Amino acid sequence: MITKLESNRTGEIAIILKETENSCTIRKADGTEKKLSASTVKRWWKRIQVEEDPETEVVVDQEPKKVEEKGRIIKKSELKGEHPMKAKKIEYAQARQPMLQALEHYAYKEYLTVEKKKAYIGLYYGDRRVAELRPTKKGLRVAVHPKVVESLSDEDLKKIVVQPKSYQVYFNVIQYIVSVEDLDFAKKLIQLSKAKVLKTYKG
Repeated sequence: MITKLESNRTGEIAIILKETENSCTIRKADGTEKKLSASTVKRWWKRIQVEEDPETEVVVDQEPKKVEEKGRIIKKSELKGEHPMKAKKIEYAQARQPMLQALEHYAYKEYLTVEKKKAYIGLYYGDRRVAELRPTKKGLRVAVHPKVVESLSDEDLKKIVVQPKSYQVYFNVIQYIVSVEDLDFAKKLIQLSKAKVLKTYKG
């Protein structure tokens, strides 16, 4: 029988390595070992018992409050390699970077200033924002001036999403970029948006 402790304050899970009448030695989630007094264990920790399987290894989760199955026994085969979701995020970020660099380079050619905000990247002509770039799970999202739709063909209109007025956003014409093949159309949208912004400003 493997006995584990759960912290009443933080929810952290630890394994009991050795216990006597007056003290208890535990191994915490980060692998460190700590000796606690019996009174500390009684006051601040709750005991959890887990059946021991000789073919498995007990893993202490570093973020136990986010895990519904506390004290789950995990097969050793599950421990190998990087977490698949983390690997996917890295893969998407690496795929997104060349697309972002290409659009930033295009923006400079169009005499636009690239300003990186907390939630998005703004493309500006002078003090006028002409487009926004935002990262998505698998690529980028380009948002441009609403009147851009007036200059798009029926085929082009299939490549965009127009957000409704209830969203209360000004740049409501959206293109989702998931590959380098989408970049030419994104550049076209940015160029059209720049023209619409300047026309509105002059008009």
